Amino acid sequence: MREIEFRGKVIGDFKELGIKNGDWIYGDLVRRGKEFWIVGEVVEANEEYIGLEQWIPVIPESVGQYTGLNSDITYHGQGAGVKIYEGDIFDYKGQMVIVEYIDDMFHLKSTKYPNLSNGNYRLATLHNRFKVIGNVTDNPEFLGGSK
Repeated sequence: MREIEFRGKVIGDFKELGIKNGDWIYGDLVRRGKEFWIVGEVVEANEEYIGLEQWIPVIPESVGQYTGLNSDITYHGQGAGVKIYEGDIFDYKGQMVIVEYIDDMFHLKSTKYPNLSNGNYRLATLHNRFKVIGNVTDNPEFLGGSK
């Protein structure tokens, strides 16, 4: 079975858990309308309720799903094997590409040619040729935005 995991940027401080506002947190995703939470392991459950290890609110725009792939290229002092998430930004020969979920598949979307049909590349076939340099939440400047 493939690993399903989400990440999101924390809203608020949770000192008892050692989690600060703006930290990245990883786990399962729960949402209600426009509210999103990353939740931890189930610690207790029965027919009437479920108890979770943690229930942390996150910024909805920061949420990204793990692609099931890891980067084989070392970057920013991190070794190979770093998980690749939706919203990660790759540098390919000076061109920024973004990991997006399109048509039931993870793709690398070109920022240089966003309106061309060949501007999307299947992540599964190309992920070993790129290196992650950031993500759309922490590094909007890579895409021409401001931090």
